[in-house]
Amino acid sequence: MWRFRSIATLLTIPLLAGVSSAGEGPAPQKPIDLGAEEDVEVRLVTVDTVVLDAKDRTVPGLHAEDFEMTVDRKPVAVETFDEDCPIGAAEDPRGLPPSAARQLTPLTDRSRRAVLAIDYYHVGPASRAEVFQNVRDLVNRRLAGDEELMLVALANGLRVEQPFTRDREAFLRALRRMEYDVSLWSANYGHLTENAIFDGLEALYEILGTIEGPKALVLFSDGLWPSVELDGDFRRMAVAAGNSRTVLFPVVSSGLLPRVPT
Repeated sequence: MWRFRSIATLLTIPLLAGVSSAGEGPAPQKPIDLGAEEDVEVRLVTVDTVVLDAKDRTVPGLHAEDFEMTVDRKPVAVETFDEDCPIGAAEDPRGLPPSAARQLTPLTDRSRRAVLAIDYYHVGPASRAEVFQNVRDLVNRRLAGDEELMLVALANGLRVEQPFTRDREAFLRALRRMEYDVSLWSANYGHLTENAIFDGLEALYEILGTIEGPKALVLFSDGLWPSVELDGDFRRMAVAAGNSRTVLFPVVSSGLLPRVPT
């Protein structure tokens, strides 16, 4: 995976006025601060991409000059470029059915890490049992089996229920303890804004940023309020995710419930 990263800066430039003289004239006057400022803001954009050749093998050794980028059909420069392709030229992994998941072979010796998070702010009591069952199914049937897993709850803050571990039994014990934790299922998660969920995610990204290598965050939620303006919060989360090398996979928990045709 290759990452483009442009540099975001905020410049504050005081505008000063003054009079100076040369030679034998009066001593230079002290500049007068007019109290005016000019802000120049440059938006940070991070782009992840995977490059494959004609045989669907990853292409290592690329540089910024190997890419062209356009925004609104206009060319833009790539300010910085980070390459992360430790496997070299290798075939892109193909999707497999759940029954074959445990036959997967890691492509590298680098640890694969996934965070499974449950959003108590938006997952109602009626959906939680189904969410926990689907987390178990994900761990037992759909993962390769050698990942490091972390379990967290977004519930009146951020709670790390299980730090990264390869011990599946320890992870499942933490999940069961979390399922029957009275401090979680009996708490009041009513809220007037979405600040709490974004603050919790930002704290999680800060933690993940201290851990080397790419991570995946699987977030079980029923979604945020569609009537609230959240563009600024989403941009902030995108920057935090990029800085921590984390890819977010949201799962709508209500979509996991069985539906009876009507």
